[in-house]
Amino acid sequence: MEFKLPFTNRRTIIALGAETGSTGCLLRGERAYLTSPISDSTNPKELSDLKNNIAKLLASTKIKKVDAIACDLHPRFQTTELAYEMAEKYRVPLFKIQHHHAHAVSLMVEHSIRKGEEIVAIVCDGVGHGSDGTAWGGEILKVGYSKFLRLGHLKSQPMPGGDKAVEYPVRMVAGMLYSKIDKEELEMLLSKRYVHAFPHGKEEIKITLAQLERNFNCPKTSSCGRVLDALAVLTEACVKRSYEGEPAISLEKLASKGKAKYKFPELVVDGEIDTTSLLLHALKLVEEGVRKEDVAASSQKALARALANLAITLAKKEGIRTIGWSGGVAYNKAITSTIEKLVEENKLTFLKHEKLPPGDGNLSLGQVAVAATQL
Repeated sequence: MEFKLPFTNRRTIIALGAETGSTGCLLRGERAYLTSPISDSTNPKELSDLKNNIAKLLASTKIKKVDAIACDLHPRFQTTELAYEMAEKYRVPLFKIQHHHAHAVSLMVEHSIRKGEEIVAIVCDGVGHGSDGTAWGGEILKVGYSKFLRLGHLKSQPMPGGDKAVEYPVRMVAGMLYSKIDKEELEMLLSKRYVHAFPHGKEEIKITLAQLERNFNCPKTSSCGRVLDALAVLTEACVKRSYEGEPAISLEKLASKGKAKYKFPELVVDGEIDTTSLLLHALKLVEEGVRKEDVAASSQKALARALANLAITLAKKEGIRTIGWSGGVAYNKAITSTIEKLVEENKLTFLKHEKLPPGDGNLSLGQVAVAATQL
């Protein structure tokens, strides 16, 4: 796939994407060439395929001199390690680009936004290394090519057990509700309704709550993906992840059979979206016996409306007339259509991906564009 930068560039830059579903990108002047995607850079063969794909691009364009390497900000990605190796090989600077900045900038390139212009971008996915060192994934950013500012985000929530909360999203339910429900009451709730979602049953529930009580191995995240995972458990759309995105995909499938007819309380508080209140209200509907399909549809819509309304408020405050939408959550058609409708009702321009995938396959294009303006 080939794209043209909407600004002048005389440098040659290689970008390596992130960890899963990523592409490499070669920027030569204004022309950016993307490799085919790899599924997982932690797999040595996949990483080797990425190297080979970039080598083929260099050979086909007859490029011998490279001016910079770009990669994700995450320090432990295999693609980051590869970027260090390549920067040393070519003796050029390395640019580590924040994950969600790259998502938003890829959207700007795709829609030919000129250099010097800014957009407000809603970027929602499973996870991206934040510039403050925490895990981001539900962000509203003011974005230019060379820099960004985090204007708003989803509430940062604990992930008891770290990555275990990704594989077993019922742990996210516990983490998100812990601050609002008494420990004993929460233990009863989890034991009564969701004990089957814990591989080791009631004993694991006790351990999970003890982790939260001591704040032990409970990294925080503003990830929208993790919120959708928790909603998938509440509605019993999915209680264990066996492949990337499974809970959120299952939730979307369940929601497609329901009606988004239940209203939720105001979720936006001081530039932050209170996802605990979202989950509590969804739980209330479940306990009232509301059809789980309708709970799923209503919850998705409430989250989408909160994201759109916060972005609209912030865009108007910043004097920006364009709102973009990127990241893996943008695959969700119901969430995307709700955000698009609200943005356009407010007479603002809405941008979404039309050629690029909204997920991590677009990152390398964003990375080369950011690096080109920072050089």
